[in-house]
Amino acid sequence: MYRFFLSSFILFWSSLVNAQDFSNKQITRPELSASAIYKLVSPGVVVIRTMGNGNGMQGSGVVISRQKVITNCHVLKNSNSISVEKSSVKYKAIIEFSDIDGDLCSLHVPGLPITPVNIGSSRALSIGDTVYALGAPQGLDLTLSNGLLSAKRRIESGEILQITAPISPGSSGGGLFNSSGELVGITTLYLKDSQQLNFALPVEWIRDLPKRHKKDNQYFSPPKVTAEEGILLLNELGKKYSSQDPDGFKRRYPDLMKRVAEVKSKYPPEKWVSEVDRFYSSLIKRDEVDIERGREQLNQLDLELEKSDPDYIKLRPQLVESISSIAKDFPPSQWAAEARKEYARIKMSSGQINSGSGWVGVKANSKSLFYDRLVLACKTMVLNSKELTRNVILADAGSVDELCGCAASLTASSMTDNEMSAAITTAPDADSAVMVMAKNFTVCVQSSP
Repeated sequence: MYRFFLSSFILFWSSLVNAQDFSNKQITRPELSASAIYKLVSPGVVVIRTMGNGNGMQGSGVVISRQKVITNCHVLKNSNSISVEKSSVKYKAIIEFSDIDGDLCSLHVPGLPITPVNIGSSRALSIGDTVYALGAPQGLDLTLSNGLLSAKRRIESGEILQITAPISPGSSGGGLFNSSGELVGITTLYLKDSQQLNFALPVEWIRDLPKRHKKDNQYFSPPKVTAEEGILLLNELGKKYSSQDPDGFKRRYPDLMKRVAEVKSKYPPEKWVSEVDRFYSSLIKRDEVDIERGREQLNQLDLELEKSDPDYIKLRPQLVESISSIAKDFPPSQWAAEARKEYARIKMSSGQINSGSGWVGVKANSKSLFYDRLVLACKTMVLNSKELTRNVILADAGSVDELCGCAASLTASSMTDNEMSAAITTAPDADSAVMVMAKNFTVCVQSSP
């Protein structure tokens, strides 16, 4: 028997996980033409513009995951303002990790909507393989060049790639791609007045960047971000979150706003976005765990109802239709409980509530064990609370439904008629039903003459 809850949520929640993982095994792709490679990778290569001490500098960068761009550190040297540009649109950027010795830096770029490039492996390259360099040389738009991997050179920081693909000033930080369009390196430097002596850093260094991080405050000028700019960046971040996952953003909003207030009070404006984004990522991971637990609870409910309720198979499709709404409006921890309530409502509206066997269909005016215990529970509650001195009686109700309606209409209750009926009819046994009534109602009373 299929588990319908699980299948209902797979598509609904698949958009929560969208970040690229370097540890994932890469798909082998066929060799592409130069024009096909340009079409594939050019959306993920950007222009980097910096300002510092009144001087501007330009380089290239590669988008390697959500809102993250890799470039050379020397492109960012002495900068106090960094922007990433794509299709004439500029995005404010902040340095995330830097390896000064290896000349590799990563930027956090809030709101950057660009799809990351595919990550390959420089270790899989052989001498003589064709490679393609894409960057923005001399301040021009993106330019593609090709050449060969001519050597792998050992330096103090590790092994780098020597290539014949031409690069020029402004190409620093651009991408080096294999013949399948996968990123294998970051173009870094060339030797002046030397033919075809150009170099790139291997893509594997990107994975190790957080470990190699060692920011040199003398190398980079302190970034200047005003409080107004910080608020604008946070607003852009919020719009991005909302557009990517409206329902998830709605659920996480209270926790997010609390963290935003803490970040603004503890950190300077240039750190607001990175701290908030890191926190939001943790909320997504938390949701993934909660979602899995919620799915398990729903599957358990599915099995329980299937075994205990003969009407369930017939009414199940109606419940399936309600699952998406429940997932949107409630956190995963409440899915099973809300699904149980929804099923009770469906069962009542379908007319199945009084036709079923067992204690649910018991007449309230019969001398049944359920009725007697319900009367006793109500009397005991009234005596203990000492709030009523009138005679305690139950209405001459013809069914559990009518009993709930009477109680809801004559007493102050936090539950509606349908909610109380649902709670009673889905209780596993009469004892539980009595407890529901005792906990949520005073009594159904009639004034003495």
